Parts: sequence; structure tokens; C-alpha cells
Amino acid sequence: MGYYMQKVLIVEDSESFALFLNKALIKNGYDVSAQVKTGEAALEHIRENDPDVILMDINLDGELDGIEAAELIRREKNIPVIYVTSQFNETVMHRAAQTLPYGYLCKPFNVHHLLGVLDIALRKRQVEIKLEKSRLQAEQELRLAKEQWEDTFDAVPDLIAVIDQELKIVRANKALSDRLNMDREEITGSHCYRVIDGTDSPPESCPFFDSEKTGRSHGEAYKASLGGYFDISCTSVKGLQGGKARVNVLRDITRRKEFEENLRRSEELYRRLAEDMPNLLCTFLPDSTLTYVNQAYCDFFQKNRHELVGQKWLDFLPREQRHAVREHLATIKPENPFVSYEHAVHRPDGSVSWQKWHDRGIFENQELLYIQSIGEDITDRKLASERLKENEKILKSVLESIHIAMIIMDLNTGKVLRTNEVAREYFYADDSAEADFEKKILPVILKGKNSLSSFASSLPVFNREVKINDVSGRLVPFLFYAFQSEFQGVESAVLIFYDISQRKNLEMQLAHSQKLEAVGELAAGIAHEINTPSQYVGDNTRFLQEAFTDLQQLLDLYLRLEKEVHAAGNDELLQKIRQARDEMDLDFILSEIPRAIEQSLQGLDRVSTIVQAMKRFSHPGGEEERVLFDLNEALTNIITISRNEWKYTSEVKTDFAEDLPQVAVYPNDLNQAFLNLIVNAAQAIQEKEQKSGGKGVIFISTRAVNGYAEVSIQDTGKGIPEYYQDRIFDQFFTTKPVGKGTGQGLAITYSIIVDRHGGQINLDSREGEGTTFTVRLPLTDA
Repeated sequence: MGYYMQKVLIVEDSESFALFLNKALIKNGYDVSAQVKTGEAALEHIRENDPDVILMDINLDGELDGIEAAELIRREKNIPVIYVTSQFNETVMHRAAQTLPYGYLCKPFNVHHLLGVLDIALRKRQVEIKLEKSRLQAEQELRLAKEQWEDTFDAVPDLIAVIDQELKIVRANKALSDRLNMDREEITGSHCYRVIDGTDSPPESCPFFDSEKTGRSHGEAYKASLGGYFDISCTSVKGLQGGKARVNVLRDITRRKEFEENLRRSEELYRRLAEDMPNLLCTFLPDSTLTYVNQAYCDFFQKNRHELVGQKWLDFLPREQRHAVREHLATIKPENPFVSYEHAVHRPDGSVSWQKWHDRGIFENQELLYIQSIGEDITDRKLASERLKENEKILKSVLESIHIAMIIMDLNTGKVLRTNEVAREYFYADDSAEADFEKKILPVILKGKNSLSSFASSLPVFNREVKINDVSGRLVPFLFYAFQSEFQGVESAVLIFYDISQRKNLEMQLAHSQKLEAVGELAAGIAHEINTPSQYVGDNTRFLQEAFTDLQQLLDLYLRLEKEVHAAGNDELLQKIRQARDEMDLDFILSEIPRAIEQSLQGLDRVSTIVQAMKRFSHPGGEEERVLFDLNEALTNIITISRNEWKYTSEVKTDFAEDLPQVAVYPNDLNQAFLNLIVNAAQAIQEKEQKSGGKGVIFISTRAVNGYAEVSIQDTGKGIPEYYQDRIFDQFFTTKPVGKGTGQGLAITYSIIVDRHGGQINLDSREGEGTTFTVRLPLTDA
């Protein structure tokens, strides 16, 4: 096969052996695509070139060995690989076999052996390519055949239903769906007797069972739900699951039955029926001369039968419509005796009405004898059609006037088929609509989709938020909706963009209100926390005041004693001093005053700690730009100021990484986010433990992981049901009872962590066990 100049890539780290391969290949008519030493170089080469085969050494320089390189090449381009190696142990051979090589060459080998293996590999590759082309062609032909069959199935005017052994309809054609006025989705899976007969069990003369019992495949029956007589054929076929199925074909023979009945009846009965018909009935000669009219015809024209019979009904029509009607009548032939048409007609009062006629030509020896015709007044229908057109015009006007941007896009090419005025105002500054759409809008709506077909398969789209630059360059947030439709015969997508800028502004205002609400709750908690230490500080202070008063009296006596006893002993005064000391329990006072003072200092320290925490939480620094922030200190402060939320129901445990780097953040926002999570944890525990009166645990930890500062807030609360977890960060979504939550806390937290700081927040919750929120903030400079 050398004369085809097949391209061979040599991957060999031995210079001498690679040179041997190179010379042998060139000498025998092969083109050496390249000669490389490493698996990495081989991958780089095949990404820019297309060699026909690769000679791959297994032991190579670099990080990839030959087997690993061959596997990567097979995944990317599936180029045939022949291993050239001196290693043929069982482990190596097993690994190599997993890559589906096209051959092995064990060093050393001669040129003839090399050429033989190459020839076999290349021939095998050619066969595989041909087989793949054949397979793709067969799939295409099968798909086209399926589409043609489905089109044919739906084009058949007879009513067709495929029924399985359980008498359930597995497929119905369009004619049956239309006749039942039901969607095919409603029909499919239903029992045939419920849909067609309106009964709870099969009728006595069920075609399915009759065909099995008698072998007859045909029968006639009247079906009330279908409104007529039908010739029913039931043919056995192989079902979708390998079982038996029946194809039931119902051909409407109502008209034939009526015709047979009319033939059976006397002429008088036929005329009576004709006279009682609400439709207009007549017969006329080929030149339009009336030979018979029924009473409805007479009533319509307000004339008696004698005045009408013998008249040419074409004279009743406006002159400009007569030619078109004559052309319709001229199409009546023996092989096609039926024709239908509509026309306007003058009424005796001067008004114009519309009629629709269904004619049938009666022939004898290929000659048209006369025409039977049945007509109806379609004036109201015509007026309704005109109103419909007017409504469509109004609807178009409404679509142009409402403040919603609408674009219709060809799903096959991505081209714009139509836009409304609002879309043009938002997105198109001039006539370059196509370029603007492809540049600004198409990439946004295709985000996450690699093609128009994958986008089409994802339709419909509801409530997806997108951001697009308008003609002024302003980045506008939109709610994006899309659904599939057909426009001017083209498979299309209707794209709708609803400007939510105002709503976003309101949400931001609401977030600020939520923050103020949180600060108010904090203030209440702080007031509560300050109250308790303040009480015992006040009590101890009053105690000191009273004790000091008593002590002052004793000291006064001691001063007098000092003076008087010094001058002259006074036993009575000494007795009073001793009595006063005993009454006031001087020893107790001397022992308790230091303790009271110590408690007062502790209380004051507690008050100071709370106040300082509040200050650090509320005023951590400016918010104009990010600042480096100690997460451990911040979390400690938040635990302190939120104590009133958790102290009665929970115990807070912490595990802070001492070496956690500072993070560049917006402190106020981040404090708000962590406070929301801790308060949520406390409330979840309270809801779980309120009946038992027990206490749960809130465990807060920090650590540095892969370039992120990670904060984990875990609680032993009631957990979040799995069906709520996908919506937990949505605006206005809350699992709390009415009046207990606004649905903003976690939405604001998500916005602060993800949108404001470029971080991540993940939820892990098990109902009845608890919830863990993990926050990751990038460790970048301020």
C-alpha cells in the first residue's frame, strides 16, 4: 500500500531506531509525517496534522508513556496505533490492549515484518471507515423512512388506532384525533372502548376479539362518539414489545349508509327529509337552471318553489363572482364528480350573504345530466373570520406597544426573522440588526449550549435572568423566556425579554431594609444582654453604698473612742463601739465588699465586651473598597451579639484555624451574611427542639483550602426537605410560616457571597438531622 503515500508518525525516543524506521518507511513509499520522542509531542502533532498511522514506542521520555499517549490519541482522533516495543510482559500487554491497538511489533524486527503489520493496520482502518459510512447512511435512510411513514400515517383520512393486547391505544393518527377532538397525548394509553365507545368495558361486538374468534377482519358499526357509521378493519401486527397488536382502521361510511337508506326509502320520504333539512338543498342543470329546491332554500331567498324552479341561480350572484363559480363547476368530471366552493349572493332585501356549496355531478354514459347541491349560510363564519383578522391586527398592534422585547429566531440558522419595536429600541441602534443579534444576544441565550440544536432541545425556557448591553451600552437585566414555534413555515424560537431593572432596584432597597431590620434585632438583643449584668452591677453598688454608710458610723465612733479613751478611759463608750460592730457584722462586710467589687468589675467587663462587639460589627470600616478582614474575629463578634438568638436553645462550638489568612472583603456585607446564617441555624434548632426543651449545637469552623478561606456553619436543627433545597436561595422563598419570614435572608446572603465577593456558598442538609452551609471566599489581595 506504499504507493498511496500514507503518512506515518514515528514516536520513538531512540534516535538510532527511529532513524531505522524513518529510512525503511521512506524507502517503501510511505510519507513520514513526523518523528517525535515523547507522548506529549505526539499529541501536539496529531492536533495539527492527520497521520494515517502511528508507530508508538511504549517506553518514552516525558510524563506520558506510549500506552497513555495512545489512549489520549484514540479519544481525540482515533488514529490507528501500532506498538513498537521490547516489553511484552503480561501487565504491559494487558494495558496496551485496553487502547485497541492495530498491531504490535516486538523489537528487533525486520523491514518485511514492519511493512506487513503496517499494511494490515491501514487496510483494517479503510474497512472501518467504509463500515462507519455505511452505518451513518443506513441510519439516515431509516430516519427518513420513519418520517415518511409518520407523514403517510397522518395523511390517511381514515381513522387509525394501533391497539395492544390490553386494549390500550398505543398510537392514533391525526384523523382520529381530530374526529374525537382530543389531543393524541390524551388518546394514547387509554382503553379503546373508553375513547371510542364511551364505555367502561369492551362492547359485545368488539372488533379486536371478533377478529380473533371468527378470523374476520372487517365489520360495520355505528359509533356515537365519532358521529357516524364506520367500516372497521382489524389487522394483527407485531407489537412494539414483541407481543400482538391490532391495527384498527375505521373508514367513515356514514354517507354511504345514508345513501343506501335513502335508496330504500320512498321518494316521498326522501323529499320530506330534504324539506326538513336546515341546509339549502337544490338540483340544477349544467347551465345552473334550478330543477328542485327545498323549503330552506325558499326561506333563504324569501320566494316560493314555483318562483325559483326554472331560474338560473347564477343570476343571484354578484356579477364579478360568476366566472369563478363557473370555473368550479367545470371541474366536475365523471372521475371526480364532487366540488365545493363559496360565493356571495344577493338577498331580496338587498343585503349580501355568503354561502358554501358542496356539489355532486350525476352522470350517464359520461354525460353530465344534473347536479345535486347542498349549501349552508356561512355569513356569520365569514364575519367571524373578518373579526379574527381584525383581532390579529389588534394583537400585532398590542405586541408592538407593550414594553416587552420580542425576537423571532430561525432555530436552524440563528437568523432573526422578526422583531417588535421594543426589541429594536433596546438592541438595534441602526439597520445592522443581524450583526447586533449575533454579537450581543445570541451568545447570551446560548450560554451553556454549544449549538442551536442543543438550545432547541432545552426549550421552553422560563424566568431565566440574563444581562445584555442595550444600544447605549448600559447592561440591562432581563427575565428571558423562550419557546418553540413555527413562523412563516420555518422552525423558530420566540425569544421574549422583560426588563427587570426596576425590580432589581426594588430588591436592592428591600435588601437594605432587611439589613436595617437585622440591626434593629441586634440592638434589641444587645439591650437584653446588657440588662442582666447591669442589674447585678446596680445591686452590688447599692450594697456597697449601704455598707459604707454603716462603716462610716463605726469609723466615727472609733474616732471618738480614740480621743476620749486616750484622755480618760470610758468603758461605756467602748461597750457601744463593740455593740455597733456586732450589729453591723463588720467581719461579713469586710469579706463581702471585695467580692461585690469583683463582681461589679466582671459585669462592667461583660457590658464593655458586648458594646465593643456591636461597634466592630456595625462600624468595621469603610465600604467603598475591600479591606483585609479577620474572619475569626468577625465570627467571634457575631456570635457575641447574636447570643440572644441562640442562648436558650443552642450551644455554640467553634474550631477556628489560627493560621487563617485575612480576606479582602466588604465587612458590613459579610457580617450581614454570617449573621443571617447563624440566626437561621438557631431558628432551625428552636423549631426542632421547642417541644422537647433540649438544646442543639451550632458548630462554626474556619480553614484555608485551595486558595479559599472556608467557613462552615453547621446546626443540628430540623434540616431542609430535599424538594426545597434547589429554591432555598431564591428571592421571596421561605420555608417558615406566614409572618415568620420574608424569604430575603438567604437570597441576600447568596448575593453577598457570590455576586459581591465572587465566592461560593454550598448547602448540605438532611431532613431531621441538620444543615451545613459552607462559604468559600477567595484569598486575594484587597
